[in-house]
Amino acid sequence: MSFILQVMDKLTLLQAAERYIADWYLEHANSKLSFHNLALSKRLVLRIEELGLGQSLNPSIIQDAQIAALFSQVGYAINYEQPVDASWNKLQAFLSTMDLPNEDKSQIANCLVPKQSLASKAADLYQDAWVTHVLGDGLETYLPLYRMEQQLMRKETINKSAARSWFYTQIKDAKLNSSFAKAKYQSILTENIASLELQVSKRKARVEQETHLFGGIARTQPSREVQTFFRTSFDYHTKLVDISDNKARIMISVNSILVSVLISLLTYNYQRVASSINPMVIVPILIFLIAAVGSLIFAILSSRPNLPRGVAHANEQLFSFMDFIKLGKDEYQRQMDLMLRDGSSIFASMTAALYFLGEILDRKYKYLTISYNIFMVGFVVTVVMFLVTYFL
Repeated sequence: MSFILQVMDKLTLLQAAERYIADWYLEHANSKLSFHNLALSKRLVLRIEELGLGQSLNPSIIQDAQIAALFSQVGYAINYEQPVDASWNKLQAFLSTMDLPNEDKSQIANCLVPKQSLASKAADLYQDAWVTHVLGDGLETYLPLYRMEQQLMRKETINKSAARSWFYTQIKDAKLNSSFAKAKYQSILTENIASLELQVSKRKARVEQETHLFGGIARTQPSREVQTFFRTSFDYHTKLVDISDNKARIMISVNSILVSVLISLLTYNYQRVASSINPMVIVPILIFLIAAVGSLIFAILSSRPNLPRGVAHANEQLFSFMDFIKLGKDEYQRQMDLMLRDGSSIFASMTAALYFLGEILDRKYKYLTISYNIFMVGFVVTVVMFLVTYFL
């Protein structure tokens, strides 16, 4: 009869704990706690029941561990930096309102903060539930939830590798106490340990490699669409530069020949030529000579090397030899290493280089257009003047 009353007291205590913790979370809910929350506590309660029944433990032992599990995560909502102490204090506050022997209270509280002198089956059961659920079959579920919680609570970005490292520190020394838990979950736990250890070792090797100059950069490749865009843009603008240089070369060659011929014509044996040629014919020749010289000047300006200066950001200087040649070799390699590790810096530098290439093209085609216009106008005026001179 006393055993039945003991079990009923424990069940009533569990129900009171559930009501107490549910009411507390209603008033102090924190949506940022995606991992350490009431949902995790409830799942631990279910896992404790599964493991306890599997071992045929006394119901009072199961309830002790379940009550501790209900309060295990509340500390993260109270004091995120010292959650265990906060959870223990909240559990003690609840137990102080219950009419229980001090020994029973100590057995329950010992599940959260185990003491060697108070080793109990309830504490072992709670530990097995945590290990088999959070670090066992629930690992892949809680990894992203842990990352999200860290980002929200600590205002810092946690990548997958860092999250796996944290779980690895939790799981590498974890041990199961009961034979039932070992038989059912040890294989899952071993598989998770091996997987996390492999991933952590890869990350460690990668970090060590990246400490060297240009180490690990080959993995950070931009998407195929981005590569295609920049490749196509640079090829297109480079071809436009070649076309403008070819056109400028044509104008330079043609106008150089015309200027040479016209000057020779006007200066060679000038007295004999001037007496035999109508003076009015000299005017269109001079006009054509001036037009050829003007066209030649702007064609030379178009093809003259002139790269833009005054880059806004340091990493953008690495695309122009006129800027990075000012740097020493070691400094150039250091800045290049920093830029290649940062995808945004690479895209910013390539975009700036593409913009400056556009500036070069704008100048080239502006001068080239003026050169062709002068040549065209001068040629037309010269022909008209010759026709006027001939018919008049």
